[in-house]
Amino acid sequence: MKRLLAGVVGVALVLSVFGVGAIAGPDGKSSGQQRSIDDGVIDTALENALGAQVLEPKQTGLPESSKNMKLVSKLQLTETPGVISDVAYHKGYAYLGEWFNACTEGPGDTYDAEVHVVNVKNMSNPKVVTSIPNNGNDWSGEGIHVISLNNANFKGDLLLMSSEPCDSALDENVGGMTIWDVTNPANPEKLAANFGDWTIGGLDGEDERDSGRVTPHSVHSVMGWVDGKKAYAVQVDNEEFPDVDIFDISDPSNPVIISEVGLEEFDAGGLKPQTANGASIFFHDMQVRRIKGVWHMMASYWDVGWVLLNIDDPSNPQFVTDYDYPEPDPLTGFSVPEGNAHQSWWSKDARFAVGTDEDFNPFRLVAEIMTGDNAGDTFGASNGSATPPVDDTNPLAGPTRWVGRACNDDPAVPAAASPDEIALSTRGVCTFTEKTANVEAAGYAAIIVFNSNAAAGGGCDAVVAASVEGGIPFLGVGRDTGFKLLNTDYDNAVCSDPAQDDATSLPPIDTAGESISVTGEFDGWGYVQLFNGQTLEHIDAYAVKESLDPRYAKDFGDLTVHEVKTDPRGNYLGYISYYSAGARVVRFGNNGIREVGHFIDDRGNNFWGTFPVKNGKKKRPFLLFSDRDYGLYVLKYTGKQ
Repeated sequence: MKRLLAGVVGVALVLSVFGVGAIAGPDGKSSGQQRSIDDGVIDTALENALGAQVLEPKQTGLPESSKNMKLVSKLQLTETPGVISDVAYHKGYAYLGEWFNACTEGPGDTYDAEVHVVNVKNMSNPKVVTSIPNNGNDWSGEGIHVISLNNANFKGDLLLMSSEPCDSALDENVGGMTIWDVTNPANPEKLAANFGDWTIGGLDGEDERDSGRVTPHSVHSVMGWVDGKKAYAVQVDNEEFPDVDIFDISDPSNPVIISEVGLEEFDAGGLKPQTANGASIFFHDMQVRRIKGVWHMMASYWDVGWVLLNIDDPSNPQFVTDYDYPEPDPLTGFSVPEGNAHQSWWSKDARFAVGTDEDFNPFRLVAEIMTGDNAGDTFGASNGSATPPVDDTNPLAGPTRWVGRACNDDPAVPAAASPDEIALSTRGVCTFTEKTANVEAAGYAAIIVFNSNAAAGGGCDAVVAASVEGGIPFLGVGRDTGFKLLNTDYDNAVCSDPAQDDATSLPPIDTAGESISVTGEFDGWGYVQLFNGQTLEHIDAYAVKESLDPRYAKDFGDLTVHEVKTDPRGNYLGYISYYSAGARVVRFGNNGIREVGHFIDDRGNNFWGTFPVKNGKKKRPFLLFSDRDYGLYVLKYTGKQ
């Protein structure tokens, strides 16, 4: 594998026991329009997704087990772990994408990620028909979707593919969305490649092509829908707020962007202010449906929860309501709920919605200031992605010392005064990895980096979640915490004003700070929420039992949930893909949600996507699951309906 996302690849190569935060402003809202997938800050759907791990050789996931489930067939599509991504189905064919692990270097600086087309008309004997290449430097994760369109511009079936970079250092063939004509799945034809959003700040914002940009914003997920003779698609924009981008694709060879919305518009519409643990704020996935004659979108918005939009006029989406996580968390009891609204699906009648909270980190950090005027105050913190994690077995305690930015071009980092001393630095100018290396060379036990101010493009009191490599623990914290540790007054209004610079109030470099104590507390892997499909009021929650057991916190792979779809006949059944916890079937309703079936193969599983395929009016649907390490599984639920 060559270069992947600069500074991000390490996220996917370590055990996922680190927190995920975001850059946010006052009250958890976005502090700026533009984000980057190369700035080392984990604040997009793309960077969070790279937390999914590949099992180490000594790990097996959960053991083989099955209840009320039948294996119909399976088809191997890869010998490389972690390659297969989402699965879609349309007219007798399954479409399975490939994740960034498929970004193996090819000839001429190209990459070979692709979409597998599988004939599943005989579910007992699926057969590969062809593969559809990505564009040479990209891959498709969540965004694999097929629709049918019949208008003056096109008659047939369209495959929509999201685009995220294999190598962000290359400028070509990446970003936006690609559309293929799959009317004949064995002979697909590309209609439009890498089209997407080019502006910063909305439709009327700055066009980045004017400053030399040659690719549109990268896109984490896509979904299309057809309204009469018109067709539309929504993209998850990784690189800016607003991040809900809607396109008119009625002429699929010439898509046109028609709207961009995000938190600012939702807030104006009445978005409730709650954010969950870590206040990680970004659009991740969606479902679009017509409900009672009106088109709606359920947007999964991570720690904000789920956001319901009226998109009957897709050029002018309107906020309807949003979901609040119950507090305390109903399954773990933590006062600040975990959040991580990843994806959701309505029941056929839209009375209910089942949502998945993807959480690769079964620990949350418990951090406290131990000395000085602020002794006893707790603070939010996030482990670095590829540094030794602070957790329940590796706590961190000691005095702090202010070392400035700790960049190569700055004055030398002062030497640690004791082996347990912790360097206190600030975000900015150089990479987190560079800061960590300089601090480690100066003899510090760990590094704490606090956020920068608005004048420097930072998020003030939001916790920094960092993509970083190093040999000592790295903790990201909010700017308010850094100031407290240095006994310096902090004003978030001043920090959030780009015209002011609160850095002038910081003490001289080499000033001793207060002592801290940080450890990890088990809070479980990601699980499932059941809520009202119209009001979004919480009803109940469900988790695989092992995911709430600290004995399964390490060495069993990712025991978090990933995706869900509901029964196409209208039964209140949900078909859920967990990563290393296999396929799960749940029954839900006004009385709650509970498991009624599960499947884990003898080789173990690492499921990404799920797609129930209707099998007549009353027959049980076939259940397609994509296994990241293997390929396609076809299952059938055999239990009580």
